[in-house]
Amino acid sequence: MQNAAIAVQMSCDALGGAATGRRWLRFTAFKNRDRFPVTIEAPMTKDLQAAIAAMEVGRDAYLLTSFGKPFVIEGLGNKMRDWCDEAGLPQCSSHGLRKAAAVALPESGASASELMAIFGWTNLKTAQIYVEKANRRRMTANAFERRERSSEAESVSLSRPQNPIETNEEKSDA
Repeated sequence: MQNAAIAVQMSCDALGGAATGRRWLRFTAFKNRDRFPVTIEAPMTKDLQAAIAAMEVGRDAYLLTSFGKPFVIEGLGNKMRDWCDEAGLPQCSSHGLRKAAAVALPESGASASELMAIFGWTNLKTAQIYVEKANRRRMTANAFERRERSSEAESVSLSRPQNPIETNEEKSDA
């Protein structure tokens, strides 16, 4: 469950952007925070800002338990399980949703380096896995779209050739 909490369990260092009108969230990724801390800075989407505005939040944590305390890792994982079930998504999990985002972002054009910045990864290989998965899906979709357009543009008879010009039967190499 530790991975499930990486993007949510955070120590909030700063919210900024008043000058630009865009708010940013800066936090230290929970995984490996003591040995190899990674600071992640991400713009707050309008949806996230609206969600935060609609809920009671703590000074150092955005997600609080029903007791007003920050979630512990296991508790957050369990609560995510409850939320996914309530939403009718029993197949989803915190880690699965994170992985889905890691594929959706490169499908919309994000690079491996951008994924590293977003997810706090320090190894390019990790990001490249998701970029390659997205590229395979994109290439497959492109190939099928081209095939459909090609099929619509030309009609090729699958019947037997009617004259010798349409075949190699009459050719002679002599």
